[in-house]
Amino acid sequence: MNETQTICIFSALYLPHIGGVENYTHKLALKLKEKGHNVIIVSSGEKEGQPKEKSMEGTIYRLPANFFIRGSLPIPIINKKTKTILNEISQHNPNIVVINTRFYIHSLLGAIFAKRKHIKSILIEHGTGHIVFDNKIISLFGRWYEHLLTFFIKKQCNAFYGVSKACNDWLKHFNILANGTLCNSIDVEQTDRQVNNCKVDYLANNSIHDKAIIIAYVGRLVKEKGVEKLIEAFTMLQQTQKNIYLFIAGEGKILSDIKKYKNDGVIFLGRLGNTQALKLLSQTDIFCLPTDYPEGLPTSVLEAIACKSYVITTRNGGAKEVIISKEYGFILDENTVDNLKNAIEFAIDDEKQRRNAIENAYNRVQKYFSWDCCADKLIDISREMGN
Repeated sequence: MNETQTICIFSALYLPHIGGVENYTHKLALKLKEKGHNVIIVSSGEKEGQPKEKSMEGTIYRLPANFFIRGSLPIPIINKKTKTILNEISQHNPNIVVINTRFYIHSLLGAIFAKRKHIKSILIEHGTGHIVFDNKIISLFGRWYEHLLTFFIKKQCNAFYGVSKACNDWLKHFNILANGTLCNSIDVEQTDRQVNNCKVDYLANNSIHDKAIIIAYVGRLVKEKGVEKLIEAFTMLQQTQKNIYLFIAGEGKILSDIKKYKNDGVIFLGRLGNTQALKLLSQTDIFCLPTDYPEGLPTSVLEAIACKSYVITTRNGGAKEVIISKEYGFILDENTVDNLKNAIEFAIDDEKQRRNAIENAYNRVQKYFSWDCCADKLIDISREMGN
């Protein structure tokens, strides 16, 4: 008999904070709950502590923390409130503790908690490189910090997994041999429902004919994601391609810089909710993510494929594990403006090849990158570990 498992997930940041790890935690928790398992999410909250929350994906605890780097780096406060919360969590008798990413002290706390309570733990890696900051000294400190933190986490965790094989390759940098993958995933049927229930029409709202070619970027507006390269490539394309438009959805520190590009074909939508972003992707012909960021397996790539957009992206991270050849999309060997422009032009000019690639990628994602598979695999890991 397959008994109910209690899964405790440590995620330093969680909804309403938006990000790839937060989305991964939320979607995985929802699927585990749907399958009849108990889910506890341990995240970060206000200094004074916050009451536990009952949500559709499980019970959410937020440990007292101080927040740095514009709220993106929580440092847990070890006080009486924290100890009380952790003791209460242990009373649920978790079968396994799942820790997202190595980069947070919150993750180390989760690993120590599991070991002291004699609960098996795994860490899921979401990155494929060191995070680079604008300041070289801060970047150097960040590397030192990451290696030191990983040194201690390695001593506590029982196993390591990646959201892609590329993440597992990156773990070797820290002398960690991963046990397998728990891939970032998507629920194709849920995506379809969200798109169908969204009444926004981005083409009609911008007086764009439905025969136009729509190119889109959805994500954080930071230099490493390549948005500026995309705008430059698009501007070059306009010299030979007519009736093309570029939608940019997101917010970030380079928003004011890229808005300086004076181009009537470039439409800025700001930050969109998940349903609105999916609707945009469903009206998109070509999705571009020319990223140099240390991606794990970008959710935006999976969402674009689920919405039947043709994807152009780079070798950074795990996207190349989805787009395994030109029959599935386009992986840039070198992330340059010229190469990006040529890739978009190729997709525009060969409509038959583009549509075939969209269908191939859609079928591959549906078969190998579903939350259903990911949740089942995690439950199997929990049972095999024998808690």
